[in-house]
Amino acid sequence: MKTKYFLLTLIFFIINCSSIGYSAENRLTILHTNDLHSHFLGFSPNGDYSPLITGNDKTIGGWARIATVIKSEKRKKNNPFLVLDAGDFLMGSLFHMVSREEALELEIMEKMGYDLTTLGNHEFDLKPEGLARIIESAAAKGKMPQIVASNVIFDQTDEKDDRLENLFKQGVVKPYVVMQKDELKIGFFGLVGKDAADVAPFASPVKFGDPIESSQKMVKLLREKEQVDLVICLSHSGLMDDESKSEDLLLAKNVSGIDIIISGHTHTALPKPIVENNTIIVQASAYGKQAGVLDVIVNPDGVKLENYKIISIDDTIKGDAEITGMIDSAVRIVNQKVLKQYNLKFDQVLVKTDFDLCLKIDESNLGNLLTDSIRWAVDKAEYNPDDPLSRVRVAIQSNGVIRDDIIKGSTGLVTVSDLFRVVPLRCWMGRQFELSTGLFLCHCS
Repeated sequence: MKTKYFLLTLIFFIINCSSIGYSAENRLTILHTNDLHSHFLGFSPNGDYSPLITGNDKTIGGWARIATVIKSEKRKKNNPFLVLDAGDFLMGSLFHMVSREEALELEIMEKMGYDLTTLGNHEFDLKPEGLARIIESAAAKGKMPQIVASNVIFDQTDEKDDRLENLFKQGVVKPYVVMQKDELKIGFFGLVGKDAADVAPFASPVKFGDPIESSQKMVKLLREKEQVDLVICLSHSGLMDDESKSEDLLLAKNVSGIDIIISGHTHTALPKPIVENNTIIVQASAYGKQAGVLDVIVNPDGVKLENYKIISIDDTIKGDAEITGMIDSAVRIVNQKVLKQYNLKFDQVLVKTDFDLCLKIDESNLGNLLTDSIRWAVDKAEYNPDDPLSRVRVAIQSNGVIRDDIIKGSTGLVTVSDLFRVVPLRCWMGRQFELSTGLFLCHCS
């Protein structure tokens, strides 16, 4: 009898230990993007993009295709699955022109399955008031992924950022989030990096805390107070070839306890993760050209990289029909609310080209076209034949303002939406006209 009791106890002990050992090791999959910049459609040109048909165009990107990838990858897994974005989801196409009223980016991201995103520098291009209106519009619809932003500092003497600050106080935007996924308790926080802060002039009077100091506080809070199993940072800071300037690499080196950094800002097509100080760093290009899929194993000893792949978002992927429908509706909204007053339409053909016009670091045909256009436009508006000095002699355009090429595609037809995408940012807020010297300057980061 004692022998039988001993054997039953031993069997129970073995089974129980096995079950403890199994539950202590958990798998997690993260699909991540960054710097989507309102690029709902595949490009270039938009007219070639046919999301519901595969094998017939050379366009890249397209949120409907990303939605298909999200669903497909999620179906393959029987473990927790997260969809994360590292900021700059705004600014870059005609769709951002209605973001304050419609918040199309956040609404569609929520429908695609995004769990969290953070704020990048371009989320502040419409100033704190504009960003607040965007978030309010999305929140009113009840359709937005959670936004985490941990190093935003509001000015207590300037009311220009009060509307945005109230959204933080209300918890619509959070400094950190704790999420339970099966047996995993996961903590998230978000950062605007130093370089991103430097190129966010319209964020004023909002400022941004030091990323390393802010991260140390977040890690301590998440590890000690919240007792999370895993810490994930959505960092709009970036990676550089020069390691001394590679902010997310420096973040990993200087802050222990971050398990994963979903990186953004530098538009880096990182083919495989960087592992530094036990921190896994990933980034997936920009404009929805790529999505990264990261598989990790979480156990009491830490987080182990199990598998990683980059998925190219192209014509081999059939776009999700529901997201395609939402984007078609978005085009109609842009036509009605933005373009109608100019007697234009989103897909209206303006010109035809027999060759590509591409941005280069050196002399480029696209750069020459844009600066010649500036000279022509300002002369048309301001040139006085009685004052020869009023003619514009030189136009200078920052390469950073030029965001996309003009590609001839299959037809050579270039539409309103294609041309807007070339110079979509709010550079007019930073422009200076020095007509007395014949010089036009336009700068936008």
